[in-house]
Amino acid sequence: LRHLGGAGAWGFIAGASGLGYVLGSLLVLRWRPRRPLVVGNLGLILGAAPLVLLAIPAGTWPIAGANFAAAFGLAVLNTLWSSVVQARIPQDVISRVSSWDWLISLVINPAGLALAGPLAAVFGIRTALFAAAAMIAVPSAAICVVPAVRRIERGPDAPAPAPA
Repeated sequence: LRHLGGAGAWGFIAGASGLGYVLGSLLVLRWRPRRPLVVGNLGLILGAAPLVLLAIPAGTWPIAGANFAAAFGLAVLNTLWSSVVQARIPQDVISRVSSWDWLISLVINPAGLALAGPLAAVFGIRTALFAAAAMIAVPSAAICVVPAVRRIERGPDAPAPAPA
């Protein structure tokens, strides 16, 4: 907690993350990228930046900026992913697909946190941070070149509801 100046610095870093998520969410209210899963996964790559900057180590402002960008990218991915799932998955199985999606997402996070300490103890904190950054960036970039993912394009916008 004393690293980077203590609680105030870490509060600033966390606040930058919250602001990034809000602004990323606002962006995708209007922006409709042609290839939503490619754009979303490219945004997820930004999640590696704060880990790299912590490993270097960088100062409070660069880490806050990276946290802002990471949260911004995550918000873009989450919104675009949800839109694709709603548009592409049949209604009779969408709850099952969403349940599996959430289960996997919620299991991976605590599993990664549980492994982080022991891996850092064995390989060192810096190496563990670089490895975690690679585990975010490499699969996120790799999924963008998968033809089936690249073929998923934004469908036509739904017509506006008729006035009452």
